[in-house]
Amino acid sequence: AWIWDTFEVEDDGIGKIKSQVPDSMTTWLFTAFSINKQYGFALAEPQELVVTKEFFVELNLPHSIKFGEVLQLEMIIFNYNPNGRALNVELKVDSIDPDSRVPENKKQFEFLKFVDISVDCKTEKLTGDVQTVTESVPHRTGLRKKMYIRSLVKGDMKIKVEANGREGYRTYNDKVVKSIL
Repeated sequence: AWIWDTFEVEDDGIGKIKSQVPDSMTTWLFTAFSINKQYGFALAEPQELVVTKEFFVELNLPHSIKFGEVLQLEMIIFNYNPNGRALNVELKVDSIDPDSRVPENKKQFEFLKFVDISVDCKTEKLTGDVQTVTESVPHRTGLRKKMYIRSLVKGDMKIKVEANGREGYRTYNDKVVKSIL
């Protein structure tokens, strides 16, 4: 459910609602009804609103993790550009709290890579507060990219991911900031 607004229409029966659509790609089914003292109850024919974006990134996160736990951060980059071509996309993950004005003290997590996937599961800490990778994202697909991070804060941990693509003279950008407990 998205809009549950009550509003009055003009004498011509037309009303307008201005609202931002809450999803990147979906189809919304709209139904409406009206109540009028003179004419009674009326029900409108259902209408569809198809929402699409040419380029966007999503994060697949659990609701919460334990402090110090290693999390597989899964990012999905979607390419629906109208030119029908693959995009070279730079994906940037920032470990600094995006709301912080003092970045030195606000590192949210550290980046890891697995060096031994045996019973011991040894990891190695990667340097830097930002990790960047470049991938080619085929047209009309979602490319999954995974990184491993370990939380350094208790409470809300904010994860910021930026994706920037270029195809000819046109650029595509999206940014997502999500919290995990």
